[in-house]
Parts: sequence; C-alpha cells; structure tokens
Amino acid sequence: MNTMIRAWLLSLLLCLSGSGVRAADTALPPAKIAASFVILGDNQVGQEQASAKDASHANLAQLRQTLKDISALEPKPAYIFFAGDLVDHGDEDPGQTIADRLDAWTKIYRQASQEFGLQIPLVPLPGNHEMMRVEFKDGKPLEASNPQSYAAWQKWLASSGFGRFSGNGPTAAAPNLDQLAEDNSRITYSFDDADGNHFIIINTFTLNQQPEPPRGWIPFHWIAEDARKAEANPNVRRIFAFGHMPIRIAGLPFDAQGDNSILNTETNPLAQKLQDTFGQLSKFRGYFCGHLHLWDCSLLPESKDVWQVIAGNSGSKPIKRSMGAWQAPFFYGFTVTRIHEDGRIGVVSYQRPIPDPYYSAAPQPPAIPQPEIFLPRK
Repeated sequence: MNTMIRAWLLSLLLCLSGSGVRAADTALPPAKIAASFVILGDNQVGQEQASAKDASHANLAQLRQTLKDISALEPKPAYIFFAGDLVDHGDEDPGQTIADRLDAWTKIYRQASQEFGLQIPLVPLPGNHEMMRVEFKDGKPLEASNPQSYAAWQKWLASSGFGRFSGNGPTAAAPNLDQLAEDNSRITYSFDDADGNHFIIINTFTLNQQPEPPRGWIPFHWIAEDARKAEANPNVRRIFAFGHMPIRIAGLPFDAQGDNSILNTETNPLAQKLQDTFGQLSKFRGYFCGHLHLWDCSLLPESKDVWQVIAGNSGSKPIKRSMGAWQAPFFYGFTVTRIHEDGRIGVVSYQRPIPDPYYSAAPQPPAIPQPEIFLPRK
C-alpha cells in the first residue's frame, strides 16, 4: 500500500470504523472456548529499511515476538492465517526475487517456531507485495500485475509445506466464469476441519484474462458456489473467509478501482456480490483480511451480519496522512478468533506499542490482549 489517496482513505476510515463495533458485545459473560485461530497480516518492511542481510524484507523483531506470543496462547490455536504481505515486493528480477524472499522468510519462521515450540499449521495468503511488482510512471511508483509471481508463490507453497490444505480451488477450464488466466486451485481454495469449520482462502489479486488485468480481482463465481455448498453441508457449522484486501472499507463506498479493497466496477461489482453472498449464508461468521496497516472490527455497511476484521498491523510501516501532524492510534500485534461452546464468535486484538523506528531490531514487548469483541448475528 502506498499513494496519497490511500493515506487519505485511511484517515477517514479511522474516523468512521469504530461505529461498526457494538459496545455491548464486549460486556457479555465469559464462556468456554471450544477452538480458536490466529490472524495477522502485513509484516513486510520497505526496501529502504531492510538490511542487506535480511533477504526476507520482513519486520523481524515484530515477527519473532508475535510468534513467541502465539506459542504461549491457551488454548492452543488450531491455525495461523497470515493475510498477505509477508515480505516486500520482488522487483529486481520478477519471480526469482520474490521466490528468494519467501524462502528466506521460511527459514526465519521455522527457526523461530522451533525456538518457541510453535507447532501450529500456517496458512499464508498472497498480498499485493507477493503478487504484484512496482513500475515507475512519471517518476511515481505504481503496482502492476506480475505473472511470474504466481508461479513463484505456488512453488513456494509446495516446497514449504504451507499449501497442505490447498488444491480444490478454481481452474481456467471452461466455462471459466471468473475469466481466470491460469489455474488458481492452489491460491484460492477452501478446506474443512473436524470441528465443523469451513475456511475459504481468497487471492484478492487474481490474474484474469482482461487486456489490462484490473487490481482487486477475485474468482467470485467459484467462491459463491463453494460457500453455498458449505452452507448446505450438514457437517459444516461455521464459515469463515480470508483475503488480503478488505471487501470494503467501513463507512466508505465500494472501491471501483480495487486500490484499497476488492474491485467493484459497474461491470464487475465483485465486492458487492461477495458481501451480498456472505450475508445470505446463515453459517457465515466473518471475513478476515489485512492490506490496511491497522486493526479494525466492523459490521459492513448495508450488509446482513457481514463482519470484517482487518488485522494488517503485524509490522508494516504505519501510514500517516500526507499533510499535517495527524497520526492514527496505531499499534502492532495479532488477532485471535475464539469459537465458544455456546456458539458465539469473539475476536481479541493483542496489541504492543510501535517502536521508533518502526522496524527497530530491538526485542519487542509481549502483546497485551484487549477486551473480547463478539460478532453477533441478528
């Protein structure tokens, strides 16, 4: 994420987003936790901050402390969902650079996991920093599709073992209603667990067949069919969805350009359709994402019980308004979603202060859990 308009949108978002949480939901009596999972996103640091020795281009101090914090959680989470932007763009050599950074990140992740005794399946999602490259037009950086990154991501999923749940997603076979340029079965996909949960993993930067592939494209037709099958499956009790980009930014119109949330043009209202589809499912419990370098929990406007949690606060550079001294109350950390035995779904934001500089290599303090916010349905 970069550009001045995105920073302006973020400033407006932070003024509006708090209205999505119902205050009474944090005061409900406690209940026994049946299961939980972790969500975090956007840990990459900019190239100007990354050390030459840090091939991962990740905020290592924040990543290490987050993994240490997660390893101490009780009960033990079932999964860690990493909602994209693990690393920074790979621009020097399209495809190979991002592959090298992902491999370097994997070594760091495995070393820290072994050190902290972390044995929880990781489910990573691609973000714009993995799927796109930076081009300069009139001296300004712009993101463009990078087909080489798709092959690099899929190869990394296979070699790292992080793609263990993937493989049932959409392909480019006829009738190809989603206009896919290639097989996406290992990038967008779904899986069930023994606790009755159905998880939908969405690539929000899907490469499509249009002459100039638009940003924020998703394989909506496949997602809708998969979600409806899960709704009809008696073994599925809850449906959760994950992507890098938000469906929409609470308090703002749908994003026609796909800059900050899923694409929503007149001819391809993908975000609107996705929101409407999830709202029609009695088992749907929440959409989790990143991209915006902040934390937010909101009931999406004009939706029927579609809750969205933005957990893009795991270590990327906080975004300030381009003019003036305004700064949002940012914090770093991760999010735990709790499935209670009485059927309630709650989210807990674990927060730690942002150091100065934000990419400080010094050891970071543990993240402190905030009051649980429940995501009720009408």
